[in-house]
This record gives sequence, C-alpha cells and structure tokens, in this order.
Amino acid sequence: MSLLVSASLGQTLPDPLQPLVGQKLILLHLGDLTETSIKKRDLATVEGNCDVAVLVRKASFDKGKARLDLEDIGTPSIAGVQNECRKIQIGFSLEITDFAPKDTPDSVSASVGQLLLTPEQYLVAHGIAFDLQPGPEHEKAISAKSPAKVDPPKLLLSIDPRFSEEARREKYQGVVTFRVIVGTDGRVHNAQVSFAAGRGLDEHALKVLSMWRFEPAHKSGEPVAIYVSLEINFHLH
Repeated sequence: MSLLVSASLGQTLPDPLQPLVGQKLILLHLGDLTETSIKKRDLATVEGNCDVAVLVRKASFDKGKARLDLEDIGTPSIAGVQNECRKIQIGFSLEITDFAPKDTPDSVSASVGQLLLTPEQYLVAHGIAFDLQPGPEHEKAISAKSPAKVDPPKLLLSIDPRFSEEARREKYQGVVTFRVIVGTDGRVHNAQVSFAAGRGLDEHALKVLSMWRFEPAHKSGEPVAIYVSLEINFHLH
C-alpha cells in the first residue's frame, strides 16, 4: 500500500488515490488533451467539451501533487447532451498540483472527484437522478418476451467503446450483440456475446458495459430484472 505523510500531524496515512486504480470513471472536459496539469484552485473553472470514460491505470500523490495515468475506453452518451472530442487518446495523464500540507486524504480525493466522476455522479451532474445501489450479480430475471405486461428498461447512460488497435489498423468495422440482464439496480449483469465482431472489438465493448445505466424495467409497478439484447456498432468516421 502506498503511503503519504501528513506534515501537520506527523502521521503516516494511506495514499488517497490508490482506491481509484482499476476504477472506470468519467473524466470531465479534458478528454482530448494528451497531458494536463491543473492547479487545485482552478478545478472549479475547468472548461472543455470532451468528456471521456477512462480506466485509471496508475495513481499517486506526492509532494502536493496528484498524478493519474488514464486509459481512454469510450465516450459517454446521454440523450440531449452534446459531447465533442477533437481527437481520441489511447492513454494520457492528469496532474493536479498545489495541494497544501494540511489537505487531508479525504479533501484530496474530493478535489480529484471534481473531474473524475462515477457513472451515477455523471448522471446527477446532468440533472438525472440515479440513487440505485449495486445489486446482486446473479439476480433472477424475466424474459423480454414475457406474456405479462412489462415496461422495458430505459437507457440513461451509455458508453460508446473505442476501437481496438487491430480493428483500427485494418479499418475494420463491425457489430457486437450482447445478451445481458438489466438488474433492478439499473446496471448490466451477466453480459454474454451473442454475435461477435472479432478483431478485439468484443472485448472493448465488454469493457464499457459495466458503466451503462438504466431506469429498471417494471412489472405491475415494481422494478424487475430482465433479459435484453444490446447492440454496439463500431463505425469508422
């Protein structure tokens, strides 16, 4: 475990950024910049039109500086929200500087959290309430063809995945179809490829499905888990 030292208390504390490693989050504004350095005091005024879904590869905090190495895994999409990225990065870094010795691990995490949001926080930031907690992975689900009247799930947030390097190099396009369960928690569970595209596209699509969010299906007014088919199209622009 990485540690940091609090100058004010003389205590050794856990590195506040280590829990972010391995998480899939949404980076606000800055997705088309290769390397970005921002002062802590400027976080609230950061502007940009490119939000991207990222996988946090590395994170460290040292000498008042937070540094995160990020992998761009896709573009978030919400109905009615404009998201314009001039270019796509495979990997890039984010640096936040000028933290004070008195800043606690919680305050450091909160500062970084102004730019890196969970899918739930991203929805709320766009005026869409989502407070469902993660449910069981193996929830009993009904068929979308159930004879009983079921209101289908409503897509709130999707992530358009990046092309694999192999597919991009070969200018290969394709469609991946998944059979999934949309749980009562509004999340995707048990995703299974029912129609593969190959060239690494299936894996790239699967990487972002855990970030999709739905309003759950309802039966007789109660939320239910349901099997649905999700199709992801890979098209070169």
